[in-house]
Amino acid sequence: MLNTVHLLNKDPVANSVMAQTLGSIEISCITYTNPWEFLRDASPPPPACLLADMTLPDISPLRLLLRARRQGYLHPVLFTAHRVELDSIITLLRHGAFGFLQKPTNQMTLMENVQQALEQDRRVGPRLERAWTLQQRLAGLGRRERQVFEKTAGGQTAPEVAKSLGVSHRTVENQRLQAFRKLGIKGSAEAVRRWSELELLRAMGALWTDGEE
Repeated sequence: MLNTVHLLNKDPVANSVMAQTLGSIEISCITYTNPWEFLRDASPPPPACLLADMTLPDISPLRLLLRARRQGYLHPVLFTAHRVELDSIITLLRHGAFGFLQKPTNQMTLMENVQQALEQDRRVGPRLERAWTLQQRLAGLGRRERQVFEKTAGGQTAPEVAKSLGVSHRTVENQRLQAFRKLGIKGSAEAVRRWSELELLRAMGALWTDGEE
């Protein structure tokens, strides 16, 4: 399975040095000096990660992170900088960044952190991709279908859903079947599993919709 690291640094020499270091442990690197070029690229399948400098022109680290997530870049994101305020690092971590490396970064630290990021993506990446697909499909549900699905995915039985919404059992059954069909879900057990994956996506910041850019 191909490991892909996206290197985003305004200094092409720095990109080249890191790519050479990571290439020595058979990690493929794609380099960018412009954040907008990176954001235009499609997100590869896991395992992958982004290693981005915090001093990029025209875009803040937080804005880069938020835009990448909103465009479906679900892979771990590592940031690097010579000097940065602790509050800035904490803000990025709260929004789902994987970690921070202080420059100059020695080769062993670079390789260890990238390998950890790739290993996390290898473990949870497929679940995040399924959750991202589910999130996109949820937009196609009607209001009642979504209500029924969310309550079902939360573990409620059909009678419990009917009682909480003040509708008949038959209505719940019909709305649930329609929601499952649109979402590509085969039953209530799968709905619960998929909903837990969506919560993971939110917890990692991949569905963050508020916050400064």
